[in-house]
Amino acid sequence: GSGSVTLSAGGTVTSTTGATDVLAAGLSLTAGGTSALRTAVASITAALTSGDLDITEADGVVLGSVTARDIKIRSAGVISQTAPIVGRLLDVGAGSAGDIQLDTAANRIDTLTATNPGRAVRVSSPRPAPPDLYPSRNPTCPVVRPRPGSRSRGRPTRRGVSGPCRRR
Repeated sequence: GSGSVTLSAGGTVTSTTGATDVLAAGLSLTAGGTSALRTAVASITAALTSGDLDITEADGVVLGSVTARDIKIRSAGVISQTAPIVGRLLDVGAGSAGDIQLDTAANRIDTLTATNPGRAVRVSSPRPAPPDLYPSRNPTCPVVRPRPGSRSRGRPTRRGVSGPCRRR
């Protein structure tokens, strides 16, 4: 499609046909709950106030700002981004035709799962997702970034961390 589609709902937005739900140049989704769609769009932005986002894209896709508890993106082509992704879990998978490049410095992702057989995967998330995105989460162990010139050779360490987070 050549135009953009805006979907806004106080609750969930889900597919009922099993076929492509949105065929457009762009999709802007705002929802109050878990949303799952099959798309054929060039770009997606999404803001879910609660619940998870599950997108199955027919081609490659450029992600704009995406905020949801858990985010799952499956694409037959390249997956890239132009704005921050915020979520507890980011699960991405691209077909053999494209790379995954989600390296915007403002990303806030706690856990990443990426599947891209034989292709590049580049993801950046310097800070975890905000706790108010999912208040019931378990606490995570902090990762301390090394100082320039330290002996860690640029690898994250747990130096100065005590309790169950400290590696022995």
